[in-house]
Amino acid sequence: MVPLRFARAMLLAAVMAAVMAFVGGSPASAGPSAANAADAACPDEGCRVDGGRYRAVVPPAWNGRDPLPVAVWFHGYRQDPGEVIGDRPLVAPFARRGVLLVVPEGAEGSWNFRARPEGRDEAAFVGRVLDDVRRRWPVDDGHVAAFGFSIGATMVWTLACRRQPAFTAHVAFSGTLWPPYPEHCAAGRTDLLHIHGTTDTVFPLAGRELRNGLRQGNSDMMLDFLRAEKSCRAAAPPSAAALQPAATPPAGLACRSDDCAGGGTIVSCRHGGGHWVEPGWVDMALGWMLAR
Repeated sequence: MVPLRFARAMLLAAVMAAVMAFVGGSPASAGPSAANAADAACPDEGCRVDGGRYRAVVPPAWNGRDPLPVAVWFHGYRQDPGEVIGDRPLVAPFARRGVLLVVPEGAEGSWNFRARPEGRDEAAFVGRVLDDVRRRWPVDDGHVAAFGFSIGATMVWTLACRRQPAFTAHVAFSGTLWPPYPEHCAAGRTDLLHIHGTTDTVFPLAGRELRNGLRQGNSDMMLDFLRAEKSCRAAAPPSAAALQPAATPPAGLACRSDDCAGGGTIVSCRHGGGHWVEPGWVDMALGWMLAR
């Protein structure tokens, strides 16, 4: 299986082809979802809310009526929503599992996870995105998850710790919180799946110093911190069912599952590769999300 290297820019033709194939702006190719007027009202350049925009990919087989599970994908540094939805292998698991994929646009290609006063209030922005999604499509509120890659994974961790806005599950690929680390996370149930490569040099497991004096976070340290915050302990023995019912993790992933006192689960998976995401990992994460 070829890894998805999100740092590379996608060709414009591929982006446009994927948009025409999956997004409801094209009634000729969108299938049943094109019958939904709210879907068609979202233009190709994105759905706009106060503070930014987002793109949405409606599952092609959706009947236009049933509530949709939602996955909000936070992109990597200097990416944009068009690049994400133009990656057909990445989008395919969402479409196949009937999950509405929502991709907000980071401010200047990044996320204000440090909550700098001069930056965008990301929690408020994400809340407005979710409100707009609910206005356009019927949403299964029992399955609304945050997904993120690299700096987008840092955004997912930030939302998991703050619990505002509330998501039913959090999935982070190749990224975690940065120093200064929080002293505590908000109370309440937290379900988090973290997947990271042991040979990642872009965002190493232990983090790294950057040229601007900042430092990326240590994933193992943050996982231990969150386990302690949520009073979690390793399942005995670790069960594949914690990831996806009646399934095992894809080849190359080694996972640990911790059950938390508040009812949540923290799952940490490692692979021997670098800074990328495999479609099989996305599919596993979706199965885990839908089983919450």
